[in-house]
Amino acid sequence: KYCNDKLGTPEAPRFNIAVTKALGTSEQELQNKWGIYIKGKLEHGFESATSLQAFNEIKTPGTNLDLFAISPDSRALFWRQVDPLTGGASLWLGLTEDAKNKVEVTHDRQSNTVSLYFLQVPSIAISNRSIAFLASTMQGPELELRTYGIRENQEVEVGAGGRIKLHEYGLIQAHSPTFSSDEKRIAFVGINSKGWQNIYVLDSSPRTERPTLRQLTHGAFSWKNLCWTEKGILLSTDQNSASGLYGIQLLDPVSGK
Repeated sequence: KYCNDKLGTPEAPRFNIAVTKALGTSEQELQNKWGIYIKGKLEHGFESATSLQAFNEIKTPGTNLDLFAISPDSRALFWRQVDPLTGGASLWLGLTEDAKNKVEVTHDRQSNTVSLYFLQVPSIAISNRSIAFLASTMQGPELELRTYGIRENQEVEVGAGGRIKLHEYGLIQAHSPTFSSDEKRIAFVGINSKGWQNIYVLDSSPRTERPTLRQLTHGAFSWKNLCWTEKGILLSTDQNSASGLYGIQLLDPVSGK
């Protein structure tokens, strides 16, 4: 009754006060009970499941990255980082077990790479032999695919790239690229001029300048965080949620269902 009488007025109580009034306890006592609950239910389980000794720090990328992807064989690391002095973003490829062996793939603020979407959307993918990244140009989004290799002396070598102009397919933005498990195809989320997000698939080694782009889903739903597994494309979406909340779904890369 204390809360109901004041709801919608400037005198409406803060949440913590409302709870203490409803439970008939003090704010300090409520805080103590909450601390006991957290320690008993969550802290013990976390400590038993996580041992810092089981982790190895990978020092290859440094401390200025915002996004990374690791190859399926865990040998190579592909990441996006920023220069704190200039604010410019760049993409790098290196070895997980050797911090010295790394190479810059590209950087932004170029005529063909205006932006690499730093701190905006996931835009990179890596397989055991190829890398892919999305770049924003003056015309619109483009997807670049490159091969890479690791020499006997453990040096990383990046091959020449091929660009797919996604803006020529009517897309104004793209994100979340992911390679298929056989590394022959790549899927990503594309956004059209209506603002609709859908999943698209294309050949990861196109033989033409304009490869066939297959639209896998249709509608105005949201799709995020694609990960192509042997069983299908794992992702998060609000497609099957009446409340608009996201759920995890496995998508068939052939039927789109």
